[in-house]
Amino acid sequence: MCSLVNDGRPAVGAAGRPASRHGRSPKHPVAALRRVELSTFARNIAALVRVPKARSHKPKPWSVEEARRFLESARRDNDPLYAGYVPILVLVLRRGEALGLGWEDVDHDAGELRVAWQHQRVGGQLLRRETKTESSYAPLPLPDICTTALKERRERQHEWRDLAGPAWQGTDFVISTRFGLPVEPRAFIGTSRRAAPRPGCGPSRFAPPGARAGRCWSLSTCTRG
Repeated sequence: MCSLVNDGRPAVGAAGRPASRHGRSPKHPVAALRRVELSTFARNIAALVRVPKARSHKPKPWSVEEARRFLESARRDNDPLYAGYVPILVLVLRRGEALGLGWEDVDHDAGELRVAWQHQRVGGQLLRRETKTESSYAPLPLPDICTTALKERRERQHEWRDLAGPAWQGTDFVISTRFGLPVEPRAFIGTSRRAAPRPGCGPSRFAPPGARAGRCWSLSTCTRG
């Protein structure tokens, strides 16, 4: 391979031919120039290549059948957060919305539920904030499985209040601890992940089996309350 001078042109020998790095003219000057051009071209192309970042793999949400099996298993096992799983999987509520539900948002007579609040942890504090969009205030019709889960939750909270006595905090959250305190979102995530590996549910994450806009009515119809 011939050498290059500072201006990028190949150095030439006495006879006007490209000189080798030892100062002698190569036997095949055209081939030497081609090797120089190809080497420079390859380096320039490599500098322009941008390797795309690998996309993180997101586990698929459950199918309707997997979600149905999970809810039936959670109810059979008397899971304390069953009433939180139901609105997330059936009504496709966000986790913060389900944890922010108050009993004032539930109208059993009309068979409706309003999503007006959500729990968020901000700056180390657990806050209850209004939902961001006005469409969240629109009432959602409660399928039978939701109505049954909420009524059972109310009865369980009455039992917890009697057992706690003066230690009961008197909050009005649908999803609460045994002492009436709000449930931490992170604690809910941890509990749901530990509960997720139930028979027939597969390795997928705890997630609604349908788009939020469509609502998962197919799950509500195939799941027994």
